[in-house]
Amino acid sequence: MRHPDGTGASGRRSGGGRLGIPTRLLAGFLVLAAGGLALGLPAVGPAGQTGPGAETVALSTRASTTRVSAASLAARVPGSAVAPLTQVNRSVNGGLNTLTNLVPATATLGVPNAGTVPVVGSVAAMADDGAYVAYESRVDDRTVDLMIVSPALNGAAPVRVILPAGWAGSPAQTWPSLYLIHGCCEKADYQSWSVFTNIRSFAADKQALVVMPSDGSAGFGTNWLNIGVLRKGWGYDTFLATELPQILQRGYRASGRAAIAGASVGGYAAFALSALHPGAYGAAASYSGVLDSIGFLSSGLIQGLLVREGQLSWAMWGDPVLFLAVWARRNPADLITRLRGINLYVSSGNGTPGPLDYAGADSDPFEMATNNNGQAFMRAANAGRLPVVTDFYGNGTHSWKYWDRQLVRSWPTLAAGLGLPAA
Repeated sequence: MRHPDGTGASGRRSGGGRLGIPTRLLAGFLVLAAGGLALGLPAVGPAGQTGPGAETVALSTRASTTRVSAASLAARVPGSAVAPLTQVNRSVNGGLNTLTNLVPATATLGVPNAGTVPVVGSVAAMADDGAYVAYESRVDDRTVDLMIVSPALNGAAPVRVILPAGWAGSPAQTWPSLYLIHGCCEKADYQSWSVFTNIRSFAADKQALVVMPSDGSAGFGTNWLNIGVLRKGWGYDTFLATELPQILQRGYRASGRAAIAGASVGGYAAFALSALHPGAYGAAASYSGVLDSIGFLSSGLIQGLLVREGQLSWAMWGDPVLFLAVWARRNPADLITRLRGINLYVSSGNGTPGPLDYAGADSDPFEMATNNNGQAFMRAANAGRLPVVTDFYGNGTHSWKYWDRQLVRSWPTLAAGLGLPAA
């Protein structure tokens, strides 16, 4: 996964090499074309669509909506109807994965409903930078969707929260938070974990808030440099690791204890955010994630995903050679020392169809690539004597059925970080 030129932030030799931009991009496109992004990443949207980068957020007056005072928030009447906001950076792709659960009270897959001034949470909850909950939409007795106006994203983004049993009847109690980050290129977006897995039933006896935020079409849980793009925002790192926890702690009785897990691109985000925010997460789990993001195949694959979602390949972090230091500072494999003290879990299949795949399924080059990538991360972890629980489970593709299973298998690791029972 690595080329011999360059040095990363930790002193390990870091990627890119001397290959030109067209060659590296071609490598990314070849990986995407060969794998078709398997079952987890279905075919692209209709020809001619510009992708999420062209979508704007429907805010009536940006100054009054993204920058409001604490007094004006507190003055809102709980339960009052709020006009819907358009989500920033929503994918036009996907939607072909098998639904494990229906989406009650949601008209269109992945599209947030309108809602009301918060009733479940506090109307006055606000992050330090002014992020706040514009409205809530109650999905069922334990599930609520939040539409958050985020200065970091320069727009609005949804978050689905499953409340623990006993939450409503224990107004003085606080609860740890389990963050679940979805993958790339899926219009179900923040709903992915709740419609493609059995998370609701799994979480029924878990004494934690289960938090499923939007990470955009391919947000990577990172703050974008936005190179070559005339836009502000897309600060997903700030949204996920700062704004959202502050809102949940101030308005939804979240404690300061948390764990984070993610599938595919979300697996990268789980480890990167854990490394970049020391003390924020007691545990992190990656299911088929890209944990060594530097090198010929890794950077080409990442750039290919960005292009697939209608973005410039260098918009997020810049060119992987010219901006090698930027890539290295965000690369989990280069941040081994910053992951110490966190309960870690890494898993992936080998791309050969396994027991959870449909009859006649093809081999999955994308899962083969993430498997090799996870092994590369583990070589760095072992060299740095970083303890990691691993489950390289053999046959299996890049798909939600395996990630659903891995969430269950990784629970003892996540529970240890949350301070909860492993059973």
